[in-house]
Amino acid sequence: PCSSPIFSVLAESNAEWRTAFLLKPIAVRILHLIDSFGLYGAEKVVLNLVQQQQRRGWHSVLGSIGGQADVWRPYELAAVEEGVAVKKFPMRRGFNIVGGIRIARYAREQGFQLFHSHGYKGNIIVGLLPRFLRRLPFLTTLHGWRPPHRLSLWVMQYVEQFSIRRADRVAVVHPELTNHARLARLSNRICVIRNGIPDPPPLPKTVLD
Repeated sequence: PCSSPIFSVLAESNAEWRTAFLLKPIAVRILHLIDSFGLYGAEKVVLNLVQQQQRRGWHSVLGSIGGQADVWRPYELAAVEEGVAVKKFPMRRGFNIVGGIRIARYAREQGFQLFHSHGYKGNIIVGLLPRFLRRLPFLTTLHGWRPPHRLSLWVMQYVEQFSIRRADRVAVVHPELTNHARLARLSNRICVIRNGIPDPPPLPKTVLD
């Protein structure tokens, strides 16, 4: 399960999917969720993950939470340049139950099979939705936590603890995170999958000389 949390989540949640996958390869439909204002390490890892899934013939879409409909963030622009499909979900800051319902409705209407959240905003919005509204299985990747220098960030991280407990699988990018106090009740659902981004192309021989 730790080598393929996506498959384990889908197989446990849908007996028909499990049987079909044993018979032939299936194009998985995944809605990735992220909220960020930059293009840093975590965002690049997510973009690379979506690209690799697309090369396998999967239908993976980058769902961008928050922001404005007419303002494109750096990672959204990078995704479009790389041929990654982007679906924007503009909404106000903070916990937004209406926004979460809208995301869940979009996922059902488009035939997605899995939510894959990357960050506390997606964890909270999707994780705290009642299962009868969310319906789809929920996988989250945790890259760690920043020290809460602001009260609002402390509150968000506190609420995130409860939303993560509702995830079907939790992938952490470093083994030390498995011992974090916030994940103490999730030992049977945690997988360690290290971050990975493509190696840069080799330098031309003229540069090496």
